[in-house]
Amino acid sequence: MSNQYFEFKQFIIYQDKCAMKVGTDGVLLGVLTKIEFLKEQPNVLDIGTGTGLVSLIAAQRIPSAIITAIEIDADCTEQAKENFERSKFASRLSVVKTAIQDYAPQRRYDLIMCNPPFYNGTLTRPDSKRTLARHTLSLTFKELATATERLLSDDGQFSVIIPTYAESELTTHCIALGIYPNHITKIYPNNHKDAKRVVVQYSRQKKEIEENRLTIEDAPTQKSAEFKALVEDYYLRC
Repeated sequence: MSNQYFEFKQFIIYQDKCAMKVGTDGVLLGVLTKIEFLKEQPNVLDIGTGTGLVSLIAAQRIPSAIITAIEIDADCTEQAKENFERSKFASRLSVVKTAIQDYAPQRRYDLIMCNPPFYNGTLTRPDSKRTLARHTLSLTFKELATATERLLSDDGQFSVIIPTYAESELTTHCIALGIYPNHITKIYPNNHKDAKRVVVQYSRQKKEIEENRLTIEDAPTQKSAEFKALVEDYYLRC
């Protein structure tokens, strides 16, 4: 992988203007999000798009989707816009420079996706752009839940990837607003370690929670068959 760009099968992500580069979290959010419930030409929102990775995966997976990405950082907004325009999905993608707290569109969304900042303020780093991208200083879980409730359609779903330790906090805020977890996928680095990440998908409907697990590696540097199957349509090699 070059530091300047990351090439996928159907699009290229340039990332020289963004503090946070292409990572496994964004890919996992993109490929693990449930989309079967979506109707024709759904409206999709990607909160904090960064390079535009999650939006581009969504555009590939959902051929009829109209996708809006929002981003608070000016350089990342420009980078996502360029990545969108270079892709074959350009006509269905747009990016808006704004904070989610200030975003007031005319529509609500059928699917909202977010790979949010999750470190608390005590762990900030000297690099202000990286801090903004990685820390809840710019977007708390309560603010994320509140924005989601405001922007989610009646039958829409909200999908997020977060560390396992943060799941209960976000879910508590969501439930307080009438948004309930429906699907949970716990992500394990390998068979010898605890889950580090979780993809949770919420809706306004309270249902029995469907729980799954994904193991990334069978052995060091050896990806599992289930992981390879998930990303084979996206990664050039795995």
